[in-house]
Amino acid sequence: MEPYAQDAALAKVWTPVGKETVARLAEILKSDNWQVRMAAAVALGERREKGARKALLKCFASEFDEEIFENKKEYCWFVRGVSDDFTDGRTPVSPDDEPRRFAAWSRRWRLKGQIARALGRIGGPGVEEAILDSIKDGQDFHYYVCVCQALRDCGTEKSLPALKRFLKFEEWCTQRYAEDAIDEIKARWPGRGS
Repeated sequence: MEPYAQDAALAKVWTPVGKETVARLAEILKSDNWQVRMAAAVALGERREKGARKALLKCFASEFDEEIFENKKEYCWFVRGVSDDFTDGRTPVSPDDEPRRFAAWSRRWRLKGQIARALGRIGGPGVEEAILDSIKDGQDFHYYVCVCQALRDCGTEKSLPALKRFLKFEEWCTQRYAEDAIDEIKARWPGRGS
């Protein structure tokens, strides 16, 4: 079994909660493989591991700093559909490769979304701000849905302007989750953000 497959398996399995497990999952967040990072983020979020907040915040920030294709292997696998490496890892793609490139772009937004959801479940200092700062125009709608879910869990009245902006989106799923998040925040913070 390849090391990344072992890491993904560890991240997905409900092993006993403890400092060693949290430390190992936080280490897995540094994996070169986006699927492994996503599995670790989901596991930490499901467990609501407060001790992983800093590692998740760091991983979340780095996902926005990195290019969509982090390394040659990932580029070759998602864009070219082959497992061999190219010399520069940024070889121009042909029009035939566009669907694969879009799929890779979409998958990375799903990773970012799952990290946002994990952070929302954990909450705490810096989480709401990091999620709000990550919202930009032109992102994948799945990411917006995950942001709404995260803010539903950890948001305060500071999140309401961004969520109200999502209500104006034509994409119905984002609208629905934004509405749910607004209702939840208003229930937690009665009399604020009306």
